[in-house]
Amino acid sequence: MPTMHSQNANPEKSFLDVVANTYLNLAQSKYDAPFLAMLLTFEMLLSKAIINFVPYTEIDWIAYMEEVGFYEAGERNYLNIRGGTGPLVYPAGFLYMFSYLKVITENGTNIHKAQEIFAVFYLCITAVVLLIYRIVARQHVNRLAAQQGIPEDATPQKIRKIQFKFANTLWSWRLSMVLLCLSKRVHSIFMLRLFNDGPTMALLYLAVLVFMHNQWRIGCVLFSLAVSIKMNILLFA
Repeated sequence: MPTMHSQNANPEKSFLDVVANTYLNLAQSKYDAPFLAMLLTFEMLLSKAIINFVPYTEIDWIAYMEEVGFYEAGERNYLNIRGGTGPLVYPAGFLYMFSYLKVITENGTNIHKAQEIFAVFYLCITAVVLLIYRIVARQHVNRLAAQQGIPEDATPQKIRKIQFKFANTLWSWRLSMVLLCLSKRVHSIFMLRLFNDGPTMALLYLAVLVFMHNQWRIGCVLFSLAVSIKMNILLFA
């Protein structure tokens, strides 16, 4: 007859086995896309909440619109184009992009619409960076698997230990993805400050993703577009 101790221990062990198996199963590549979709859904809701409930802080947006105003008036001499923060220091791509943004945002006065546009920029760059993380994470796991494959004579316990090592590596990358989505500064740069870093970095990381797929010509075009908005992108070259 089983003792009371064994009756209590079995359900606990069974529960831990379920948790462990779930942990291992969710580390499979087929769950990468649902995981990324979950993070992006969270980001979409968070971005909407930030726009609606966190006060916007004016820093450069008005200056951007003033600089675009000089360009729209026909001025082409950089020495004469300036805004409230000083002379224009950004390349022509900046003027082209923010000229369109000025039209869409009712001459730059509709800040809420501008925030929504920058939220789209933010979701795009987040999606691209998450894809980059996913590619690197899988390459990391595959390299570990190639270097430390499961021996043919491995015991079930040894196999289980190796599987957990691979899963832990993958989940550490996924934790990094979660932390990426919790960055206060990045949300602020895009939706509460409307800095031109947003569209610039979106183009840069898209170029990086394309480079990772060996599409060098397309990547160079995207990289050049990023440089045309803000030249500090050259620091990545």
